[in-house]
Amino acid sequence: MAYSMAASCRSLGSVGLVRAPWERLRILTALQRFASSSPISKEAPRLPWQLHVAVMVQRYPVITQPKAEMERNFEELMQQIELEKSFLSDHELRHKRDLDTRAKQAKGEMVEKDQEGEVVLETALEFEDRCEQELKQFKFAPREADAQRTGDRRTIERSLESNLVLLVQNKFEASAKPMWMFPQQRVDPGMTLRQTADQLVTKLGLNAQVLGNAPVGFYQYRFPRKLRDRTNAVGGKLFFYRAIYRGGTLSKNPLIDDFQWLQRSELPQILPPRYVRKVHEFFIDY
Repeated sequence: MAYSMAASCRSLGSVGLVRAPWERLRILTALQRFASSSPISKEAPRLPWQLHVAVMVQRYPVITQPKAEMERNFEELMQQIELEKSFLSDHELRHKRDLDTRAKQAKGEMVEKDQEGEVVLETALEFEDRCEQELKQFKFAPREADAQRTGDRRTIERSLESNLVLLVQNKFEASAKPMWMFPQQRVDPGMTLRQTADQLVTKLGLNAQVLGNAPVGFYQYRFPRKLRDRTNAVGGKLFFYRAIYRGGTLSKNPLIDDFQWLQRSELPQILPPRYVRKVHEFFIDY
């Protein structure tokens, strides 16, 4: 490097850009000092990266979300427009026939009979009263599950109106601090990313369907120094897959210490910010 720079300076001096001999000497001296203080270092061998696959097991909403105020107002408006512009319903026509029958009975005229030849005993108003009484006795299922009131995050029955994803607590090594993440597994030699995702779902014991052959996200991280020395790898390259929850419960796994079913808004509470940003790129809540 010093030789090439000195040669460049000599070429510059030959064309008259560096004219004085003492100036050329000063430049050559500075280049020699720079070359002596910057020895050529051998490039250290680069450690490889480990390939991992993570699966975001997602449970779709079970019930609809509560309507917003604007939605309720619009619904009332549409019902009012429909009521004003619609034809009479069967129940309203029946009520009209009952009024005509009662008027004929009051005048002593012949009353229309049903197909069996008998006079209809229950009027439309009586039928309406009976339906209202039956409705009062009917108990609707609560929108809020017991797990939502108790704050239990380990059950799939919580937050029925929202999307939930499975997070597990895992350890990279015995002395490491437990970390929350999506279920993940290292890619074994000879296996594809999709095959690894299917194998991971099977180990979890869940009935879930992995979507697509290509990953939906990517995340790269470095191992701690102790883990780097033990695995002889600089870090992990993580490929995300999505899976739809169909049923089943999480089976006991020696690699998993704990698990939670969380909403999208709850992920920043326990996941690293950089990990969350990558997840939010492909996890769209609706």
